[in-house]
Amino acid sequence: MINVTSRQTAASMDKAMEGGWKQGTYLFSADDTCALPRFTWDGITAETFNNLVELSLPFLVVNTEPMHSVLRKLFTRENTDKLFSTVDLLTGHIPYGEVFGLYGGMATGKEMLEYIDGLWKKYAFTARQWEKQGGRAMLGDEPPLYIFDSSILQETFNKSGSGFPYPLPGFLPEWRKQVHQFIWGPPGSGSPVHYHCPALNIMAYGRKRWTLYPPASAHYSTVHPLHVRTRPQTPRYKPEPLACVQYAGEMLFIPKHWAHSTVNIDQAIGIAVEFDLPFC
Repeated sequence: MINVTSRQTAASMDKAMEGGWKQGTYLFSADDTCALPRFTWDGITAETFNNLVELSLPFLVVNTEPMHSVLRKLFTRENTDKLFSTVDLLTGHIPYGEVFGLYGGMATGKEMLEYIDGLWKKYAFTARQWEKQGGRAMLGDEPPLYIFDSSILQETFNKSGSGFPYPLPGFLPEWRKQVHQFIWGPPGSGSPVHYHCPALNIMAYGRKRWTLYPPASAHYSTVHPLHVRTRPQTPRYKPEPLACVQYAGEMLFIPKHWAHSTVNIDQAIGIAVEFDLPFC
């Protein structure tokens, strides 16, 4: 395990939002808090990983350059437009909202770019203006749309079974059933509390705020995190949830049965890989 100094620097912010994506913040303070153990890509072994899984501990991997460099090239704004401009992507105010009887639909990559550009004009995603203009308006409205698609990466890159263009870390065991999910949303988009099989999440661009609930306090919700923060009657959970801000180029691993909610602090784009194991 390593001791990582503060990541909240102008350099890290600029690096997080290169690739043609606009930079902006959400009303949460953009601190670098992360209560999880941290490792480097080369510093975590298969044995260490297996121990963490047995202990059911989430963790953060920093300096994921072998994987991150591929994702940064793959998901620039220009290349995202080329890849998905005319492709239908699963979208909703929460991921897979249609499963819960909520809004779920399709949008092409072009439509999503136009939607996000429209939000920038409407809400002015800056730290000073958000609460005054955009935050209150959006908190009283539907949350931003969020693309969370579990089939498009397979159809785009691995239809022939030749494999995905990005490497997975060597410490992962050979879990055969993998669901590669494409994640893309504006500031304020995110996921309500939920849990599933083990998964890893890596950001190509942007930052994401996580709230993680240990298995003893895991639960499901369809309430978007934006709205949870405005409700003083939100129940308290024990053990207390953990908080972590994930930066571009960092990978967060979530063991099975750890519930979690997320909010994208910046415009965020990346992937999640869920491992479909027995007894999840």
